Amino acid sequence: NMALYGRERTDAFLSSFGAACSRLEKGLSEPSPQLGDQLQDLQKMLTEAAAYLPPRLLHRAQEDLKRLRAEVVSSQPKKRFAFTTKHSGTATSSEAPEPLKPVHQVSLPDKAVGLRHRSGETLHLTDVDGRPLELDSLEDCCVTVHGNPAALFATRLSRCELRCGPVTTSAFVEHCRDSRFWLACQQLRVHSSSQCQFWMHVQSRAIVEDSTGLGFGAYDWQYEGQEDHWRASGLDPSCNQWRQVDDFNCPMARSPNWTFLKDDPDNSLPVHEQPS
Repeated sequence: NMALYGRERTDAFLSSFGAACSRLEKGLSEPSPQLGDQLQDLQKMLTEAAAYLPPRLLHRAQEDLKRLRAEVVSSQPKKRFAFTTKHSGTATSSEAPEPLKPVHQVSLPDKAVGLRHRSGETLHLTDVDGRPLELDSLEDCCVTVHGNPAALFATRLSRCELRCGPVTTSAFVEHCRDSRFWLACQQLRVHSSSQCQFWMHVQSRAIVEDSTGLGFGAYDWQYEGQEDHWRASGLDPSCNQWRQVDDFNCPMARSPNWTFLKDDPDNSLPVHEQPS
């Protein structure tokens, strides 16, 4: 039956993922570029399994991957990399007001996974196509992603806005609060977050766990070149299941932890509808 099939898939993933983690750990004693490739393989395995893994097993695997990623980074020779400030001396659009926060144009270097520990900045990310993208420990930031990430991991975002182009697989949001997200992905998973709003395009559904005060609406963000990113992602722009939200804490009853948003994403105090 389906339950047995689900357990078999989970067991198979845990076995192969654990073996791959062990191989990578053994290679840490002799750092090489292959470690980065092994990390990519682990990330791909986890992303593909995210749709069926139980939330707690998914969380454990994510933590294992983060730990290994940190160990790989610390084992590699340090490379100098600096963010460059984008000055607005030549404005390209009369519609955009003068930004109040520092604006940085960010191009991710090879093997980089994203941004961490940023505060009070407006950030534009490029060169993310086909790469897992991780945003961690951001406060009071506005982040724009023009591209097609393989997967998205947003962790510990506080009072942030994130607008992201189509994501090929899943988007994971964890330990975020008072933030707003524009996300297009195969599946959205929200864990341990509060007072967040999502304008989303999902092919399957959104899954919520241990979260409160969430709002969901339809993805409405557009930008130049987005059509190419839709094609690269494999997502169908005409098929949006944004009303499909499952709360694992309330599997048999209407959840008090989330609501549907009204259409106006610029309203800082959104009016909610009861989910149907």
